[in-house]
Amino acid sequence: HDTREKNREGIKLYVRNLPNDSTDDSLRALFTEFGTITDVKAVLERDSGECRGYGFVRYNTMQEATEAVTAMHLKEAFPGQPPLNVGLAAGKGGEGKGKGGKGEGKGKGKGKGAPG
Repeated sequence: HDTREKNREGIKLYVRNLPNDSTDDSLRALFTEFGTITDVKAVLERDSGECRGYGFVRYNTMQEATEAVTAMHLKEAFPGQPPLNVGLAAGKGGEGKGKGGKGEGKGKGKGKGAPG
């Protein structure tokens, strides 16, 4: 019945370095052996419909998610592609395992307005 609510539960992983022909189905196929996948999303480019190179997989339990990360992180799943980058997606109530700062300041200098 209330399957909608189920999707909020579970452990969400991000998957990076996907080939641009990836789909929800191919992503699910890649990760289904590690446990019960409750949600999967290959992020697509709106215009081209091609995968933007990343997606998300959600597992029922932390054990399943950990297994998937252990097996798939840095795995060369696709010949000619960089190895996959898999990890826990930032979510509510995660133990922040030192997410090293990504260098402050993205060079958006607040220029001192050109003189009148």
